[in-house]
Amino acid sequence: MISISTDRKLKPWRAAVEELGMNWVQLLDVDASDIYGIYAIPRTFLVDPTGIVIDKNLRGEKTGGKLYRSYLNNRCFVFIVWVN
Repeated sequence: MISISTDRKLKPWRAAVEELGMNWVQLLDVDASDIYGIYAIPRTFLVDPTGIVIDKNLRGEKTGGKLYRSYLNNRCFVFIVWVN
């Protein structure tokens, strides 16, 4: 899992990551939403091993099901979450 934040304040962002125990890859990019056309958050993408987006805007049980089926098929995917 990778989280990308567009937060403009570094200290509060770092504090939130620590407080929420988000121990996966965390990236901060204030321009990412403009570059990638992200206008509503959270926004999610499921990316296959070749870099192809196979699903997006996953929520709740749909997220878990997709990730679990990918695991059962021995395929490695990256789940990207845009947050602020």
